[in-house]
Amino acid sequence: MPAAQQICAHCNSALDELTRRLGRTHCGAAACRQGAVAEVQKARWQAVAQLAVQQATETGTAQDNPPALLWLRPANRELEPVSEDLRQALTEAWRRGASEGWRHGYEGIDSAQAVPAAATALCVQCGGGCCAHGAKHHAFVDADVLARWQAAHPGSSTEDAIQHYLAQLPAIHVKHGCGFQTATGCALPRESRADVCNRYACEALLQLARLQYEDPCRAAVVLTPDGPLLERAALLQQGRITPITSLPHPQELPVPV
Repeated sequence: MPAAQQICAHCNSALDELTRRLGRTHCGAAACRQGAVAEVQKARWQAVAQLAVQQATETGTAQDNPPALLWLRPANRELEPVSEDLRQALTEAWRRGASEGWRHGYEGIDSAQAVPAAATALCVQCGGGCCAHGAKHHAFVDADVLARWQAAHPGSSTEDAIQHYLAQLPAIHVKHGCGFQTATGCALPRESRADVCNRYACEALLQLARLQYEDPCRAAVVLTPDGPLLERAALLQQGRITPITSLPHPQELPVPV
């Protein structure tokens, strides 16, 4: 009987003899090559994750309940001075927003009450990836935020509120990030932030919250990939962050068989 025909794992087209001899599983078309590369990269990341979980487990962490695995997006941590140009841009945006009634409504409750306190260690590990959106939304200081400050300061004007927020800007902030985003978090107290800043919770944070509601002692391995590189890794347990070191980058691992 003739041998079973081998086909491309991505487009199902028949593989020619040379391709089969080379041991390839794809036909060589651009889209199929990209798909094969993506599969290898995914398998390598899975191998890195397995090593991280294994390392965390070997330290004696929750042997009967292995650590959960969470993934974070990389966040810029480079700092730069808050420039006069940024101050001027925020001033103009806040004035325009107040006059035109700009609002960034966001449903929900403050994440400080919505998730266990220990889960917020994840935000420290992340570095404020979600806060970066404040750069293009003028720190989310809108008509509601300014009106709320005025209500707490009877007799004050919108301009007074704007000047108050300008005075809260730090000397140094995350480059290309929100004007209030510093190396240690937001420069504004929670009661002065926009609702979206207090209420938003990323999927990783919600996942960690669910785990901790079920088991407050449940640990989680948190990996932050940056393209083909592993930016950082840590073990989170009961609000404590323990860096996981000596993990390879995916590219340093052999091609999965």
